[in-house]
Amino acid sequence: MYNNNPVDLSNEDLPKTPIVPPTTKFGVFISSTRNMIASSTIALTILALHKKQSANIYQIYVAKTISLCVLVFSFFTGFYAIKDLNLYMNMIKKKYGKNLPHYYKQTFNNWEVWIYIIYLYMLILALCTVALFFIEFKLQ
Repeated sequence: MYNNNPVDLSNEDLPKTPIVPPTTKFGVFISSTRNMIASSTIALTILALHKKQSANIYQIYVAKTISLCVLVFSFFTGFYAIKDLNLYMNMIKKKYGKNLPHYYKQTFNNWEVWIYIIYLYMLILALCTVALFFIEFKLQ
């Protein structure tokens, strides 16, 4: 039957086992970063090719606004994915302390490389976005 008792969330002790297995958590991270890359690619394509497809100034500004919104969404997706993965790694490190199993040490080292790769992608994306917007506004 349904339990109607409220859950006590005041206890900050970690669960005895991870809530989510490491492979699932990393799969979610990869999925989020894939969505970030796909959405930012679409936004940059809209931004770069909108003049060839639109004739009036209204359509150009709508295309710029849409691409900017998608880029902002893409950045938030990337930052949230990194934050979520770091939160999971910190939870596991806190749970095990100095007795962190070798599997987690090796896995977390690999994950940190992926985090740096995503940060690098986001930096390149930010530079490309700023350059494209600068070129677009300078040409008008």
